[in-house]
Order: sequence, then structure tokens, then C-alpha cells
Amino acid sequence: MPFVAGLKKSALALPPAMCFGFQAGRILVKVEAGRLSIPTVGDAAAFDPAPPWTHYFGEWDGRPCCAVCLPEELALSNGYAWKGLRELFGQVDEDLVWVAGRAGQLVTGTATTGSAAAAGAPPRTTPRNGPRSARAAASSITRGCRRPSSLPW
Repeated sequence: MPFVAGLKKSALALPPAMCFGFQAGRILVKVEAGRLSIPTVGDAAAFDPAPPWTHYFGEWDGRPCCAVCLPEELALSNGYAWKGLRELFGQVDEDLVWVAGRAGQLVTGTATTGSAAAAGAPPRTTPRNGPRSARAAASSITRGCRRPSSLPW
């Protein structure tokens, strides 16, 4: 598979990086002679030089990939269009559709939760031994049973 997941902050500024830009569940695509392709970060910068959220998430055939949340009011010029992910099947390499889906999950997760954890960052931890969800899970498992006195919560 030509996609390799990764984290690399320096890749965000690279204009040749592939830009998986999303707006309201649709992906920004470049349309050339009836063929669809994923634009570069440099192409997307022409529409919005400072997108609200950009996240590097790996490489496709050696090219950096960035998931980008684009504003609702973004106006497109000729040669670009908004497409649903399903519309990409048969139009671009199928593996690239799956990469676009991963980018869409990153953008949607961050947009709906407003949290960095949805974008691949580790969950916040409490001062007491682990993530908040671990405490909630332990409480639900022990509910109705005697709680051992050795538990810290």
C-alpha cells in the first residue's frame, strides 16, 4: 500500500503536500479534463491562506498528506469542486479514497468535538492514574459490587 501513516509537524508548510481539504463532509478536488485529483497545500492556499485547522497524517507515495478543515464560506474557482467521498470511487485510485476517508475522519472528529484527541493526540489524563474514561469504565464495572479499598477513586 502506498500510504504510510505518520506524524511530522514540519510537513504542514510544504506546498507540494497533498491537501485533503474538507468542508461540511465534502472534499475539495481538482478537476482537470474531467479527471479528479487531490490538490496540493499550495493550491488550497490560493483559496484560504490560513485554514482554521491543518493536520499532517502521513505520506502517499512519498508525498506528505495533510487533512485540512476549510471554512464554510470558501468560494472555489474554476477547476475545483466539492465532492462526497463516495463520488471519488472509480474516479481516483481506490487506495487514495481510503486515505481521503482517514483525512475526513480527522477533520470531522476535530470539528465535532473541538478536541485535539480526536485528531490523534493522546487523551488528557487526570492526576490520578490515567485517562478520564478509564475511571468511568472502572466505575461502571464495579457499580453494584463492593469497591476494593485499594482503588484510588
